[in-house]
Amino acid sequence: RSRQAHGYPYYSLLPYQGFARAKIHKMKYLAGFEIAQTFGFLMALALREEPELNKIDYLVPVPLHFSRFSQRGFNQAAVIADNISRGWGKTVFDGVIRLKKTDAQAKLSLQLRQANLKGAFGLLPGHSLQGKRCLIIDDVITSGFTFQAMAQLIVNYGGKPQGAFLARTQNRGG
Repeated sequence: RSRQAHGYPYYSLLPYQGFARAKIHKMKYLAGFEIAQTFGFLMALALREEPELNKIDYLVPVPLHFSRFSQRGFNQAAVIADNISRGWGKTVFDGVIRLKKTDAQAKLSLQLRQANLKGAFGLLPGHSLQGKRCLIIDDVITSGFTFQAMAQLIVNYGGKPQGAFLARTQNRGG
């Protein structure tokens, strides 16, 4: 079932607690590339069952800044998106980049999260989202400000955003 964050619809697979929280933490901070692959396949199974998502044109993973990418060795959102693509047949759009290094959202107060992401994302030259239905892919939705920043970028370039997350925190509802 679809939910809303900052005026944009999104889907999430799991509540961010217990087993899911432990595995997501391992995926992000303990070189859990294979965990990200598995989560991507699971998300593909769930998302392709949602009739409203059948017309999605692109899967758009939330990009990491190159400094965080070099620390982790991979972008978990991109790995998840690649494996959703393999299991669902949707195209991964790789034209969104992170323009600035931001502080980790999880370490910031709610008040600082939105400001942290101002101007964080951009579209690479030669890429277009005009008229495209885009499914933003990330691991966890908490405050929704990363999702909002990505969605606004897509809207600014003529696309229609929705989101799909592996997990949601309690403040994101049901």
